[in-house]
Amino acid sequence: MGSSNSKKKLHKSKTVFRPMSKVALDEIKKHYMVSSTALGRGAFGKVFKAQSLTDENFRVAIKVLNKKNMKEKDIEELGGEVQILNQLDHKNIVRYYEVYEDKKSLYLVMEYCSGSNLYERLTYQGIKYSETECAKLAQQLLLALHHCHSSGITHRDIKLENIMITEDNIVKLIDFGLSKNATKEEMMKSMTGTPYYMAPEVLEEEEYTSAVDLWSLGVVLFTCLGGYRPFTGANFKEISQAIIGCKYKFHSREWSGISRDAKDLISMMLTKEPKKRISAEIALKHPWFGLITEIKLDAIVKKEQTVRGKTMTKLKKFQKLNPLRRCAIEFLLNMLSDEEKQYYEKEFNKFDTTKSGMISDKDFINKVQESEDDLSNKEIKKLMKELDYDNSSQISYKDFLIATLDVKKVLTKERLDTIFNKFDTKLSKSIDVNDLMEVLSSCSFKVTERECEELIHKYDISDTGYLTKTDFKLVMLHS
Repeated sequence: MGSSNSKKKLHKSKTVFRPMSKVALDEIKKHYMVSSTALGRGAFGKVFKAQSLTDENFRVAIKVLNKKNMKEKDIEELGGEVQILNQLDHKNIVRYYEVYEDKKSLYLVMEYCSGSNLYERLTYQGIKYSETECAKLAQQLLLALHHCHSSGITHRDIKLENIMITEDNIVKLIDFGLSKNATKEEMMKSMTGTPYYMAPEVLEEEEYTSAVDLWSLGVVLFTCLGGYRPFTGANFKEISQAIIGCKYKFHSREWSGISRDAKDLISMMLTKEPKKRISAEIALKHPWFGLITEIKLDAIVKKEQTVRGKTMTKLKKFQKLNPLRRCAIEFLLNMLSDEEKQYYEKEFNKFDTTKSGMISDKDFINKVQESEDDLSNKEIKKLMKELDYDNSSQISYKDFLIATLDVKKVLTKERLDTIFNKFDTKLSKSIDVNDLMEVLSSCSFKVTERECEELIHKYDISDTGYLTKTDFKLVMLHS
């Protein structure tokens, strides 16, 4: 991990945290079966694979960090990373679930990505990617970066090691330890990243923007297609000089079979002047992606762009959820496979015309008007307000999923048990006011004891003063 300007300590972050416990691992083992073999090791700890005790199909990766090896600055940076991951919600970005903490360790529970990183694939596994495969990889990375940049996030450490390829060939951008939350107007200054991938403006210690990520991605694509790094040197000084001088060549022996479009896009990314460098949004429209006819962004016919009737019905009926129901549905979303989300992703993309991973108020109004002729502008704006959970004038993918998800279809008994156990912190087979206060607070919901009492009363059909699993099923399925 590198430098960060985060001022917040981990336990004060507005992310999904559990209160400090004596032995957090015991708490984790109430919910997960943790493998004894580490998936990997880092500077501060290890990563382990784990499986839900109630749903064997729900697997996670748990990063265990030894606080003894961490300085206060490191813990603050970790808090910043978790805050940023909690903001992002995209198929091509690793998902963060929750954090446990005790006196000795921090435990980050995250999406499990089967497969290996791009560096391992190219170096140790000897996998060679065709140009078409590289184009597919690049498109997914650009979609992830466009979502990051549209959300005000700059990754600042795009490199082969931070790109996971799953067994299903889904790209996942990982390791946001150096990332920074900054608007398009805000500039960054600190020299951060990995030398081979650093943009010239970073090395020259100038102020910079999210354009640095596009430079780094250009280095990644160059390496994947050409089989060698564009900028090399015997030491940091020589590497820096090559980057600042923008000295790279498409050697004919390695690049003779690569298209002009591929070289053109890379050159647009490896442009020294940041203001002239291509953005992720523009790069997604580059002719090179014509190679990928099956997922070409502009290849969908107009008929398929119409929002389906059942999606519009769900949207029109949606009303803002109370904290208990919203938190429970968010837990359920974390358990869905990419395959289960496929229908909703396609529907979301019909609204998300800029492919930023967010639906603007303008796009939402236009698409609803196109699909429904019985709603007035006033009604559409009211609906937008219901869907826009954080009042950002945009609808996130998570907000859209929560509004349109067919809960009955995906809520298996195993998933219900898993979510119920998340709230049943004492494993007493019931959820009381204290359980609700603890879980909802850890999930960033600002609730009072009185509000939790009212939520218990709302779903307590047996009038026992707490929620049983039968009551909780009503929470999940109540509309």
